[in-house]
Amino acid sequence: MENTTKTDLDELERRVSTNTANKESTNDKESEALTVACRDCVVPSGTDILDGLDIQTTADGPTVTRVAEESLLQGHLIPGNRIVAVDGVDTKNAPADLVASLLTSTTTPTHKVTVLQFGSNDV
Repeated sequence: MENTTKTDLDELERRVSTNTANKESTNDKESEALTVACRDCVVPSGTDILDGLDIQTTADGPTVTRVAEESLLQGHLIPGNRIVAVDGVDTKNAPADLVASLLTSTTTPTHKVTVLQFGSNDV
C-alpha cells in the first residue's frame, strides 16, 4: 500500500509541476500551486455510514463529492478527497459502489480510509 500511494503522489507531483509550468507560461498573474496530502482516517462501519455521503466514480478514482453536516463522516472526509484505500484494499481504480460496499461492511467496528486531499495555496 505504501509504495502504491507513493507512486500516486509522484504522479500527482508531475501533474502539478506541469500544471504550474503551463500557468506560468500562459499567465502573468500569480499562479496557484496544488498541494496534496495523503492521510488516513478511522471511521465507524455500518450501513448508516453512507447517510449524507456522496462518492462518485471518476477517471482519477472514487471521489467524495458531498459530506452533509449530519453525516457520521463529517470532519473525517471532505468533498474532493480521493479514496485510495479502505482497510488496506486498493481502491484507486474502484467504482464508487465498491467503496461504499467496503465502508458498510460490518466485519470490523471501524474502517481505515486512506485519502488523497487536494488544496491550493497562492505562490
